[in-house]
Amino acid sequence: MAQKRRCIKNEKTFRERLADEALRFREAAENAPPGSHAQELLLRRARQAETASRVNEWVSSPGLQPPKVWESCFPTRSRHLPRRTAWGYDARVLGDDGHVINCVEVRCCDDEEAIRCAKRLVDGHAVVLWQEKRKVAAFRPDGFGE
Repeated sequence: MAQKRRCIKNEKTFRERLADEALRFREAAENAPPGSHAQELLLRRARQAETASRVNEWVSSPGLQPPKVWESCFPTRSRHLPRRTAWGYDARVLGDDGHVINCVEVRCCDDEEAIRCAKRLVDGHAVVLWQEKRKVAAFRPDGFGE
């Protein structure tokens, strides 16, 4: 038989619970011997709770938006030129271990334009540019292509 999931209804908001936790850790640190390892750990936990509260506030703010298509990758075109079809490319930012840590949609009309846009993403991490299942280009943070 499957276990029934416990449902906990919190009386306080996440922010209030984090503030209470930080306060409890700071009070416990005051009672610990000055300069002791225990006091350092308690103060670190208090700072972590305060940081978590700030991060939660930032993440839930209405001003934070998910990344959109890079507007700078849309060249300005005059009205009398025929509009070219924009193709979807994915610029995948790789971490040090080679795993994808971010994926940015890039809409460009051709490979040259997409490569120019993908090069802007190289900032300490490798970037691989894909168009559907086709690998278009790869860039290392040292400035050389792979």
